[in-house]
Amino acid sequence: MFIYAIWFSTLGLFIVLICVAIWRRFISNYWAFYLYLTLLLVVGVLRYYVLATDQNAYLWVYWWTKFLAVSAGFCVIWEIFNQTLAHYPGVLRVARFLVSSTFVIAVSNASVGAMNGRTLDFVRSVVRLERNMLALQGVLLVLLAVLIVYYGIPLGRNSKGLLCGYCLYLGTSVILLTMQSALGPAIQPRVDQLRQASYLVAVFIWVATFWRYEPNPVPAAANDLEQDYAILAEQTANMMAKARAHLLRVFTS
Repeated sequence: MFIYAIWFSTLGLFIVLICVAIWRRFISNYWAFYLYLTLLLVVGVLRYYVLATDQNAYLWVYWWTKFLAVSAGFCVIWEIFNQTLAHYPGVLRVARFLVSSTFVIAVSNASVGAMNGRTLDFVRSVVRLERNMLALQGVLLVLLAVLIVYYGIPLGRNSKGLLCGYCLYLGTSVILLTMQSALGPAIQPRVDQLRQASYLVAVFIWVATFWRYEPNPVPAAANDLEQDYAILAEQTANMMAKARAHLLRVFTS
């Protein structure tokens, strides 16, 4: 009953979040985040329907929808970077490329097991995908946190809530899965319960901070982050130009 209570509470809060965004007309400002919520809402309803009507098919549906749900987590990472770096277009382009590249690599690697037709290999690929996703997302958020602290990037209420909620769930998942790896599969039911409970807390944070639209403040005129990026981009371009010139001399001499 505890798991079902968390399950239905989470789905109910998803509906609240989506309805509030539609009602207050800011859903398009956070389209990736609300796409993520919509996907998880559909996944949750589908799982419940299959569980209630055909329990024999539930495990198959569970693992396929888990593949989708784990992959959808990068929508949140995309939104966090998109909102945090919105006033830094040069850095944002690099961040989008970095997030997209890590997502494609992780999903492509997991898709190998999904296409060979064997259920056990598919389950292993989904477990591996989740582990890789957690690690990659954690690294990306640490890098972003360094930028936020070092350059003093101002965050609005929505971005703070999005970041805090997802970091809470991500950090809890990493700790619990590490404990499970050390202590064995016997504690998996407890780990699943705690992960779902931490996710419910994260969703409560999102409900509290997405009750109205509060974007990030416009940063001060002195944009050190963008200036540092421009200097780095120029230095990189000069190095590439010198390397090309050197290669041309080597092959034409």
